[in-house]
Amino acid sequence: MSELTIDPQSPKKLKAHSILESFVVFFNGLMDELKMVEWPKRDEVIRISSVVLGMSLILTVAIGLLDYLLSVGFMALGRLL
Repeated sequence: MSELTIDPQSPKKLKAHSILESFVVFFNGLMDELKMVEWPKRDEVIRISSVVLGMSLILTVAIGLLDYLLSVGFMALGRLL
């Protein structure tokens, strides 16, 4: 990975890089970081995904049931008034 260099003409300014060079430096750093990531194993992904899908299903049913009960309750209340 290339380091930023100081322009000898003006020590307070960094040498300008081309846009293409900046992208190359960025993506090289990105690939280096991705190589260091400890990715989860297949069985762990399946287990965690199952938990997420199960909780989503449970919450969907609970919210649907609550919606139905509230709508029936408000309709009954509306008929009384």
